[in-house]
Amino acid sequence: MSEDTHGHPPPNGPDRDLLVSRLAAFSLGSGLVLCCPAASLASLVSGCIALFLGRQAPPGLPWRRYAWSGVLLGLVGIVLTVGGVLLLNQGKQRWDQETRLLFSGPNNALYALYQGNPGGFLEEFVGPGAQASPSELQSLRETLQSRFGTFVSSQHSSQEPIQVTGEGPWTIAGYEVQFQPGDPGGPMTTIPCTIRIDRLASGTLRLVWFELVEEHGSLSFPLNGTSEDSPVG
Repeated sequence: MSEDTHGHPPPNGPDRDLLVSRLAAFSLGSGLVLCCPAASLASLVSGCIALFLGRQAPPGLPWRRYAWSGVLLGLVGIVLTVGGVLLLNQGKQRWDQETRLLFSGPNNALYALYQGNPGGFLEEFVGPGAQASPSELQSLRETLQSRFGTFVSSQHSSQEPIQVTGEGPWTIAGYEVQFQPGDPGGPMTTIPCTIRIDRLASGTLRLVWFELVEEHGSLSFPLNGTSEDSPVG
């Protein structure tokens, strides 16, 4: 193949045509993989390179359709990827701010308490509950262990999503907290639970108090927590 005075290949030639065709085909093939961000980016880049290198080629060649299709599919894939990431972030933010607490009640707080993480426990509360002393938390942990056993999980008994409207705080009944009173693998006990929650300025829901109810008495944290409004769930 002849070269110009600068040692570069001519704008069009067998080698250049083959390269452009392969890039166009690669662009189309990569663009069909919409679920892979890397493939979408490769489709967009390779399609643009093919169109640039073959810009002096006659119109109507098949590789042009492949390249343009690859570019468009690459753009669609990138838009879908960005949109999916934004939706996931929005969903995670909503879960962290509201849905998690409405779904599981005091689950994260009790888990942190039993794992020896007082900071994680206090972060779940607003008001007096967020200011409990280490001795109060230790006493709560020992009382829970002696009366109910080892904490397992907590969630609301309703199959429908719990929602709160208007201004808080809100009291929500219907949570079920599971404990393991004996050895691991043995039967578990389910204790009814009511929670009171409020919304921070950031929009995040936090516990005000929770109350575990038994036939022979109840246990609440903080100790002065009371149900002053009607349950919403």
